[in-house]
Amino acid sequence: MAKPIIKLEDLKLDIWLGDLEIRVISLLSVSPDRNWNVASHSHTDYEFHIIPNGRGHIEIEGEKFCVNEGEFYITGPYIRHTQVSDKEDPMSEYCLECEINVKDVCDSDPVSLQESRIIQSVLSKPYPRVFKNGHIAMLFEEVFKEDDERKAGFALKIQVLIIDIVLSLFRSVADHDHIKYKYAYPKKSVDDLRLIKLVNYVKANYRTDISLSEISKAVFLSPRQINRLMTKQYGQTFHDYLMDHRLATAKRLLENSSMSIEDIAEESGFSSHYYMYQAFKKAGMDTPANIRKEAR
Repeated sequence: MAKPIIKLEDLKLDIWLGDLEIRVISLLSVSPDRNWNVASHSHTDYEFHIIPNGRGHIEIEGEKFCVNEGEFYITGPYIRHTQVSDKEDPMSEYCLECEINVKDVCDSDPVSLQESRIIQSVLSKPYPRVFKNGHIAMLFEEVFKEDDERKAGFALKIQVLIIDIVLSLFRSVADHDHIKYKYAYPKKSVDDLRLIKLVNYVKANYRTDISLSEISKAVFLSPRQINRLMTKQYGQTFHDYLMDHRLATAKRLLENSSMSIEDIAEESGFSSHYYMYQAFKKAGMDTPANIRKEAR
């Protein structure tokens, strides 16, 4: 049997897309060989087999079928399968072996999390049949080209291509099986959108002397509306929220940078290091000097 060509061997590819992690184990290019015969086996991860040329005979979970040029088949975790190349028209194969994981954290976007779970679930099922999508072989060839040429940005480009491969595989399966999904996505309220604008304004401008009247003009809300929204969401007025952001920024810089205390005060939006000391004291925090000392 011809020895497969291993691609991306020196790259560690743990690719995150929203809540979906694709951890690449190997990427193979297998040349045609009439003696290609792989006995029944399984893996703990996912294998996506694309046939760019030739013909083969596959068995998945006891069911046999043929695979031809431009087709692909999937073997998910613990799915037993056998691969035999056709003697008259031996197949070549591109194979992506990877883990697919879903993270579930409290701040996950509900649609992203739902889609990630659906993709993992669909690709985990046994499919004793082929699917057709000639575009996927072209995506593999783009990966191989990027790996060979290694131009600036090649590693990021390869990650994008691998995401495209996995999503194209998933869509081909979903379209073949006429799978439709209904997404439960809570729409953002007007207040939610206003709060996003307010918080983004603070993050972009906290170093300057922000006044309620200025931000009122920027977000098209009255000072009273701004304080109502901030109090409802964060339990504090706009100025208190701004002060907390400045204090947190200063504390982070004190603990993790070599900047002088004077420069940290300026970078955090305080008019002077003396005023920063006073703000720390008023908030019941240790002095900036002691915070830096403890961090070191």
